[in-house]
Amino acid sequence: MDTLEDLSRTGISQDYFGEWVGIRLAFPNLSDSELAQRLSTSRLRKYTDRISPQRYKDVITPENQATIRRLDRLVDETKAFASPENFSREKLRRILHEVYELIYGLPSPPID
Repeated sequence: MDTLEDLSRTGISQDYFGEWVGIRLAFPNLSDSELAQRLSTSRLRKYTDRISPQRYKDVITPENQATIRRLDRLVDETKAFASPENFSREKLRRILHEVYELIYGLPSPPID
């Protein structure tokens, strides 16, 4: 098994931010309908779908398991409103900020 090298202060792999970075970078430049379209075609993965417990040891620990559960719920929440009829820019903004803070343990910088 490999060892994760890029753990943040929260015990979460910083590599997981790569799942969200495209959406975060697009946020200020796309309209609501374009963002909804991007989300609906996004292959946004849950934490352990990107950071495999079969490949890396200590992916889930007692210290980070609540954070991983929350990150996974945020993926589900995001997918639930990834259509033009259900899309909410403010909800996406809140989720993007929370994801950043959960991964890095730091306040999220502005995204627009």
